[in-house]
Amino acid sequence: MNDGANGSAGAGVTWSLKQNGMACSPGCGSISAVTTAGGAPVTYTAPAMVPAYPLLTITATSVTDATKSSSVAITVTTASGAPCGAGSGVESLLKGQYAFQLQAPAPSVAILTGSFIADGTGKITGGEDENGGILQQIDTTRSSYWVGPDHRGCMTLGGTNYYRFAIGSINNNVANTGHIIEFDDTTGTGSRMAGTLKLQDPTSFSAGKFKGNYVLGLSGQNQGSGRSAIAGTFTSDGISAITTSNLDIDDAGTVTSNFASVPGGSFTCCDTNGRGTLQLTSPNGLASGLSLYMVSNNEVFLASPSPNYIGEAVAVPAGTILTQISLNGAAVFRKTAQLTTGPIVDIALATANGTGGITIKDNLNNAGTFTQSSTPLTYSVSSNGRVTLMGGTNPPVLYLYGPNEGFLVGTDTNVESGIVEPQAAGPFNLATLSGPYIFGTENASASTDTLETGVAALDGAGNVVGTMDESSSAGMVQNQNVAIPYTLAADGTGSFGSGTTAILVSGNKLVFINNTSATPTITVVEK
Repeated sequence: MNDGANGSAGAGVTWSLKQNGMACSPGCGSISAVTTAGGAPVTYTAPAMVPAYPLLTITATSVTDATKSSSVAITVTTASGAPCGAGSGVESLLKGQYAFQLQAPAPSVAILTGSFIADGTGKITGGEDENGGILQQIDTTRSSYWVGPDHRGCMTLGGTNYYRFAIGSINNNVANTGHIIEFDDTTGTGSRMAGTLKLQDPTSFSAGKFKGNYVLGLSGQNQGSGRSAIAGTFTSDGISAITTSNLDIDDAGTVTSNFASVPGGSFTCCDTNGRGTLQLTSPNGLASGLSLYMVSNNEVFLASPSPNYIGEAVAVPAGTILTQISLNGAAVFRKTAQLTTGPIVDIALATANGTGGITIKDNLNNAGTFTQSSTPLTYSVSSNGRVTLMGGTNPPVLYLYGPNEGFLVGTDTNVESGIVEPQAAGPFNLATLSGPYIFGTENASASTDTLETGVAALDGAGNVVGTMDESSSAGMVQNQNVAIPYTLAADGTGSFGSGTTAILVSGNKLVFINNTSATPTITVVEK
């Protein structure tokens, strides 16, 4: 490699090797000389393994005039040519159009949402992304992806933003879902985000398919420095109007309860990537300025740059009548919140009687302090799916889109947000969980949180083996081996590794938390 600066009349150059602007040798490789005479070449030697972030820059700077330099970008690859420590060779599993959304933990207000087209061979052939309210087309000449045999992969969108993911829900040899984390924070002080990607149905990219009743859940940062969350319902006419809306908002502890509006707002839909806009009538515009990405007729990704929310809306099936019986039997709650002392996570097994009584068994980690409790409450379900819980201390509000499933929002300064899902019929045992799964961090709420994604194989007898990638304030670690036990009681409660609490949703899904971590998160494990 020759220097392009040519050392100002041959006086010589100094060489540097960097990742994201930071010196990285020897972990990212080495160059054969720090300085050379003008025109003299140097040799770059790659490390034995592809680094977690393989996009490097080699720069030659004039010794006599530091304002003169020349740089070249290089990508470290495996012997097979894949710049991905997770491997390559099964890119065909990622094929089609995918919507994605990622969110950075507080106090960052970064979110990223969009859609990309994967061609099944490793090329990104189209798409767009939206960051901070700025919508741009994805530069396909600088975008690629790789998928390894274990269904973990890597992706670059636009050249320098780099991601790790794990894909699952394989149908007809194509992945329908995935967990994704940003994987380019080499120092632990840069941008880190976690989220999901889902295969889109392009036939849903029209206003007429965005029609009927929807329930939404959003969470993120408000226009100041506090956490905010919204849950609610709205009705779309399938043309351009939101005819009614009903929202509950917890904006950094300022609660707006049961805010109803007729008309409820407006929408546009959709470009070739499934993107449209959604304006909901709300106090202080807290639910206006949303972008939407159609996943299907029944599911829509939502995002707002100010406040910085991400979330989704799920359609209420036509003909659904929501009553007291809509809460009946077992459901799994998972909630994230935030205090000044740190993040709070809570997974709970709830049992409702279908007539107004429900007991919620919480497993809560408050910034490292673990508690378990059982709280009997009463409830009332409105015809629009809004559920009022009564009893206990500041119970959340639920919005249902089906039996035992919906979103929740808090009613206090902790600003809870979360998801309610029906639990499959039991009893359960270790064999209920068997086969390959993917996992990822969900809705991390603090900058100290560790973001993870990976794959795991469960043997049906209490053993888990797998591989994960991790980004934290200490930097990035790739390809970590996972070998842990799991337990499962007849009611679906158990553990997923030492010092954890887990709750089974079904044989295809469970959620778990670390009981004692001061920076707890919720991890979703699913097929």
